[in-house]
Amino acid sequence: MPQTFQLSRKQVSAEVKKYSAKFIKAESACVGRIGSNNYAICPIDSTTITLTSKLLWLQGYHQVKLFSCLNLESKATADNLINFGNDHDYNYGSQMIDALPPTAIGVMDRGFASLKFLRKTSKSAKHFVLRISQNYKLDFDKESAKVRVGTGKHSGVYRVVNFCDLETKK
Repeated sequence: MPQTFQLSRKQVSAEVKKYSAKFIKAESACVGRIGSNNYAICPIDSTTITLTSKLLWLQGYHQVKLFSCLNLESKATADNLINFGNDHDYNYGSQMIDALPPTAIGVMDRGFASLKFLRKTSKSAKHFVLRISQNYKLDFDKESAKVRVGTGKHSGVYRVVNFCDLETKK
């Protein structure tokens, strides 16, 4: 099992682990419904490209960051975004999510995870799956059966899915 899952699992309270097994069947049923409603899975990621043109280097541009979304249903890229510089992914996550069609589910890695991004995106009508950073504090909320992610003014309560190996319970 990848080390990143082991690190994030250590931060999940015992209560979350207790309730995780209870919701596994419900999650599987939900994925089936999503597929039958023709939702398109759209992975969103970025890559940094080093520029070799002397003309661009003289103007102060050494690299670009390309943000791309691949619609797995139509097999087409959509709404690519190019940024000169090396800003963090979460600064552009909202633009990428906003560009998704209504029947799409955006799938993003930890680079897009920030508490402000989570709060804003969860209030929108867009569907998304986001792998959160392993250093966020997670507390289970019994009333809502959801997890409080983070601390402070930007923390929020969200549905968190914890993946583990069912045979080893890790």
